[in-house]
Parts: sequence; C-alpha cells; structure tokens
Amino acid sequence: MGVAGMKRLLSSGALSAAAAATVGPKAKWRNRVTSAIALVLTVWLCASTQLSVYKNINGPVYLSDLWRPSSSHSPRVIPDNATCSEILGVDKVALMFLTRGPMHHARTWRVWLEAAAGLLPRQAVLAAQEAACDDQTWAQMMAACAPSAISRHQLLGPSETAPVQHLFNIYVHALPNFTGYEAGNVFEGKLLADRVDTVWGTISLVTAERMLLEEALKDPSNKQFLLISDSDIPLYDPLTFYQQLMHEDKSRTKACKAGPLSEYRWNRFMGIYGVHHQLWRKSSQWFGLMRRHAEVVMQDKNVYNAFRRFCIAWNNRTKVECYSDEHYFPTLLATLGRENETYCEGNGVASANWTIQGPHPHHYTPDEVTYERIASLRSLIADKDLQPQLCVGEPSIKDAQNMFVPFELASDSHQQTVCKSLAGSYDRWARYRHQLRGACPLTARKFPLGTEDAVYALADSLSYGGNPPGGGEASRLRAAMDGQPAPRKQARKQNRKQN
Repeated sequence: MGVAGMKRLLSSGALSAAAAATVGPKAKWRNRVTSAIALVLTVWLCASTQLSVYKNINGPVYLSDLWRPSSSHSPRVIPDNATCSEILGVDKVALMFLTRGPMHHARTWRVWLEAAAGLLPRQAVLAAQEAACDDQTWAQMMAACAPSAISRHQLLGPSETAPVQHLFNIYVHALPNFTGYEAGNVFEGKLLADRVDTVWGTISLVTAERMLLEEALKDPSNKQFLLISDSDIPLYDPLTFYQQLMHEDKSRTKACKAGPLSEYRWNRFMGIYGVHHQLWRKSSQWFGLMRRHAEVVMQDKNVYNAFRRFCIAWNNRTKVECYSDEHYFPTLLATLGRENETYCEGNGVASANWTIQGPHPHHYTPDEVTYERIASLRSLIADKDLQPQLCVGEPSIKDAQNMFVPFELASDSHQQTVCKSLAGSYDRWARYRHQLRGACPLTARKFPLGTEDAVYALADSLSYGGNPPGGGEASRLRAAMDGQPAPRKQARKQNRKQN
C-alpha cells in the first residue's frame, strides 16, 4: 500500500471515529477497533516517511538505526593531528605511577596490559565504525593506528615492546637522578621529563602528583586518572578494571566529612587561604580522579600554597605532623563544594591491610601471595559498615568480558573489511550491569621488592577473566584474533622458565 492509500485509509478511519457519537451502543466496539487501527497506521506512516527520507539521503537503513545513538549519524570533527584513540573514539584511563625508580612488578603489568591488547570497548564501536567507513578519516586511522599494530605474538620475545592496547596510558614519576628503564620494559619511555625529589610525608609528594596530572591531562582521551605505587598490583583483569572506571560518575577520593579526619593537623593560618577547619578532609593518597576534578587540581594555586606553607610533615614548634598527600586533594574538592562528587564510603583506589600499628600498611611476603589472598583483598574495604559481599566481583567480571570486540589494524588492512567488521560488532544489548560500589578497591598494596616472582606467577589470573586459569569470553575473542588459543600462554610459561 502506498503513502497516498494509507492517507485515504487514515481519513476514513478518522471519519468513522468522528461518527461514533451517532452510532448505537452495539456498534461502539467497531469504532474502537477502527480508531486503534488508525493509530497504528499513523505511527507506521510517520516511521516509514522518516526512514524513506533518511534512506534517500544516507543510503541503506535498518530498523536498528531507530534506537542507535544519534551520534552515529552525526559525523565527528576529527583534528588532523588526532591520536589513534581520538579517531577510534576510545576514552582512556591514565595510570600514573609514583615511584622512586625501579618498578618491581613490571612483568606483571606487562601481562596485564597485554590482556587488553587488540580489544575495542563496545562504547567506541559506533565512533570507530564511522571513522573506518569514511574515506578521509580512514586515511587518518591508518596513519595513526596501523603503524603500531604489530603482531601480538611478537610481544613475548627478548626485545619486546609495550603491548598495543587502546585502553590505558602510562605515566611515571621517579626521582630526578633515576636514568630510566631498560629497552623492552613496559615502562620504557613513560618517565616524566620534569621531576622533583620526593620525601615521604612532605608536600613534594603532592607536587609530583600534580606533575603527573599535568602530563596526563595533555591527552584529551584520558578520562580517569589513577595514582599507583611501585608496590601496587591490580585486583581485576584490565577489561573489568576499565569498564568499572568508565561507569563511575564520582572520584575515588573521600572529600566528604566522614571517617577519621585527623583534624588536629589543620593549621589555623590555612584559613587565610580559605581552608577552614570545617572543610578539612582526609583520604588515601592513592586516588582516582575524574577528568573534571583533575582539571580543577591543575587550576588550583590557593589551596596548594596553604598546604605548602602550613602542612609540614613534622613541625618541631607545634609538635604536630601533617601529611599533605592524605589531605590536599579531598580538602581542595571540599573547599570548592564538590564533596558530593566523590565516593564518601570509599577510601581511594587501593586495598591495604592496616591491622598493624604504624604509618605504613602490612607488607606482604612471597608466601602470602596466593590467588585466595588476592580475591580476599577485593573485599578489604575502608568502610567497616559496608558488607564485604558488596564487592564480590564475579558478576562484574562476566559483564566486562562481553563489553569488548577484537580490533587490530595492519598496514595492509582493507577499509571495506574493517568497516563491515565494526558494523557487525555493534550490540545494543551489551551492558556492564553489575557495577561495583565506589568503596570497592581496584588495586592492592603493599607487595614490596621480593614478592615480584610470586605475583608474576599469578599474572594470568590477574589479567585474563579474573579467575584462574583465566578464560571467558575475552579469551575466546583473543583466541579468534590469534588463530589458535594456546601459543601465547605457552610462550609466557617458557619465557618465565628462562627468566
């Protein structure tokens, strides 16, 4: 039936409905049926008209386009100097390592990052498809992405380079006299050019953290900023780690007036800078900040100067200690009225065992490094009023494994093939439904020098699906990319024996 015929039918239906008042009670059901049919045809006519217009302008169209995000039909403006992640539309996590120099768990972080190599988050599929299917942006994509798309099997050799992945950026601050990392180390080339001497408990730690944020903010793709130490290890595989952070709408630093605040550390002279007693806050040094809060930190001078002048690790005159790294970031957000934009029930990013008395958490030994220990640390939360069951990660892990699709470019990739592959990867039903609470830690500490071999032995469990021996949908996807499931794991085992 054509559009004209449908309009005539609708007109007759409308007339029939209008004549309802003159029809007796026995015929009212006919009028109701006619009105219902008219309504359905009206909706179908509007939809058909819109689809016809869109098809004439944009080519073939499918009903699924009706519920796809409008951004899929609005071409993005991509700058000429755009990075690969910008072209693909991938939001990234900035992993900012604060260390004195050597990274004890470099091998574990390598395997962890390798588990994210060649995978594209489903949130970016439509943007990547748009870029791949457009001739101009395809050329940009090939120039920015293809040169680094080396074989993932080559990552395991003695001259290995950083894994090719699109989810994380790495930044490292070490002491100024540290010369850097050897060739093939996953942290090679990630060291900040400008660095400061850092001393425990002093404002120098905040200065170094601000330098990390300043560098990471230069990449517009970075949306989450995590501070990590050289004794930290991940508690979840990179896919769960990434999806959890991308679904969080608050920062992981406790800017609320909750828990122990160590208010005796506040100096009344801070009030000159607007840092009043009622705004004093305390949280873990190992924070996670959203981009808007990271930008606020870099815009701040006032609160930073207050801490620089009056928050002293040990004040011989007042006999009071003050540790800027525990107070500066949450207090700054509180002074700006953004305390409700942080997770009040949490305490940063890292899980730590503070059952012992002292300024440092428990240092784990090699004998304590087991998968069961790692799993238990996921529920070691700061807020004792919360049930540990709230941090059970298995449902989240399962969701995250289905939130990625294989994606790699080579120098000989064909536009039509990549375009069609991305189009077939769109899945409107894929969701990260079991989001963890903001109090649930994502990393754990302290695993000092001497535990690196024991931690590395669990690298697969920490990297692939989160449960030994790893697996799930993500492993199936990677196996499909590699053509065979076993060689990468066998190569890692052989490499460990050689090391």
